[in-house]
Amino acid sequence: MSQDNHSFQENLENLQTQIRECEQAFKFAEAEQLKQQMIRLTNNESASRIQNTKTSHEAEQMEIEDNHLMEFQNINNAWEARIKEQRDYADQEINSMMSKHERDKVQEEAKLESLIPLKPKYSSELLNMIKIEEGLVRQKSYGEAHSVQQRISMLMMRENENWEKERKRKIKQHITHLENKQAIELQALRTRLRCAEDELNKSRIVELETLLQKYHNIKKDLHNYQVQEINRLKATKTLI
Repeated sequence: MSQDNHSFQENLENLQTQIRECEQAFKFAEAEQLKQQMIRLTNNESASRIQNTKTSHEAEQMEIEDNHLMEFQNINNAWEARIKEQRDYADQEINSMMSKHERDKVQEEAKLESLIPLKPKYSSELLNMIKIEEGLVRQKSYGEAHSVQQRISMLMMRENENWEKERKRKIKQHITHLENKQAIELQALRTRLRCAEDELNKSRIVELETLLQKYHNIKKDLHNYQVQEINRLKATKTLI
């Protein structure tokens, strides 16, 4: 029992004793005054208890709110760390794939450069003219051989130029095909990583919503209990 409650009970008992003594002495006017004094005392005590209880209730509510906010921040911070870790991992995976794609592209270009001949497979017309030139040289027909030689040079230059264009076209075609394949692969990776992050965000929302619902339930239960406690105090007025 607190000091204040002990003092109240002591004062209440003194008043009750005095009222009984007045009853026995037929001092009813004095007894009425003592009765009103006792009513004021009990009303003041009841009001004080109700106010103290309300103050205690407010402290309980603030404690619940503080605990909820702290728990919310801790959980949210943990999720932020997990999502950041996923994003860092995603950046690492994307950069790794892009680097690999660049290496593969360089290797493919080098491979194509080595596989595709620098010189073309000359046409039958050019090969036939070379044979004619050789025959003219053997026949000592140098004038005609020179004329054929000039025609060979022009035709060979044209076929070399055409082949160089065709060679570049083939290399570009292969590289473009590789780049398209790599772009599809990179996009698929980005999609998988984005889905993984989306799943983390969904899980975070679910957990935080569950936490919020738990907080609302606790707050509601506490409110109901506190209302009942105040109502009991108002109903009983005091514990006499």
